Amino acid sequence: MVTTNKPDNFRSELEILYGALCSGLLQEVRRRSLANLISGQYDFTLTNERGEQGIVPLLGAHLQSIGFIVKYESYFNKTSPNLRPDSRVWLPASHKFIFLEVKMTGWGDSGEEYYWTDSIDDMNKLNALTGDDSFNGFLSIGFSKPKESLNQLENGFNKLSSDVTTKFRSYEKIGIERINLLEMDRHTPYAVIGLWFRKQ
Repeated sequence: MVTTNKPDNFRSELEILYGALCSGLLQEVRRRSLANLISGQYDFTLTNERGEQGIVPLLGAHLQSIGFIVKYESYFNKTSPNLRPDSRVWLPASHKFIFLEVKMTGWGDSGEEYYWTDSIDDMNKLNALTGDDSFNGFLSIGFSKPKESLNQLENGFNKLSSDVTTKFRSYEKIGIERINLLEMDRHTPYAVIGLWFRKQ
């Protein structure tokens, strides 16, 4: 018997992917916290993973563990010497590849500020893509400073979401989640992950 996908299957699969990214980040912090206990060293922190090059493969491994296929490629500028690995993810239920542009917005105590302007710049690039590349989304990840005031990072993500959905009306928010790192990473108390995707 052949069954057809319900209209909301694609959105549901994106929500599963997003949840896997959030839980994967927390699991990675737990893994490094355990390494702290085993080795007696205390600098196994995700905030040391400088750039998307460090974070994306770690989270991609968690996606692969539940059934997604992840490929890493840069498709905005093939000639740039500063390419960053964006992800191409196979959705097994929807039978299609999607593209995710990843942007880091905060590095805990390793950075002096949060970065939002580059996110809008990348959204402009995503919005201009056509064809198969139009199945794309924007993933933003940030680690809060140890002593930030008034949930600055979390509030910044909410502002970013408003900007994205207002300026790029073909995109919708899949989720924004604050992830409490439970004092396992002394460089940052919490992280935030946001995902926006082009409406289908």
